[in-house]
Amino acid sequence: MQHLPWRAAALITALAASSMTLVACGDDSSTGSPASTGVTQVITISYTGGKIEGGGRKQVAKGSTVTLQVTSDIVDEVHLHGYDKAVNTVANQPVQIVFKADASGVFEVELEKKGLKLVDIEVK
Repeated sequence: MQHLPWRAAALITALAASSMTLVACGDDSSTGSPASTGVTQVITISYTGGKIEGGGRKQVAKGSTVTLQVTSDIVDEVHLHGYDKAVNTVANQPVQIVFKADASGVFEVELEKKGLKLVDIEVK
């Protein structure tokens, strides 16, 4: 009977150590990869003086929330094809389109009136 308190203490110590190990190995969702759902991705594009910065092709994870931020020095409409989202620009003021990337494929973003492709967004 004298060993019972010692065994209980050993068991409690072992359980505490196991719990700490599990916590240390847990998933930290704030550092998750872009492929995980629930992640917000930001794409920033500017069109100034006839030049596009931040264009090309951008990859985003399917299921993520995407914030497309566009600044243009002209008044136009930013149109995200395939998702049928659009917003009017105000010269030299950033505008945003926020969407859930739930459809796979490559989608063009353009200044609609000018007919100018700003970026392709690839969702996969």
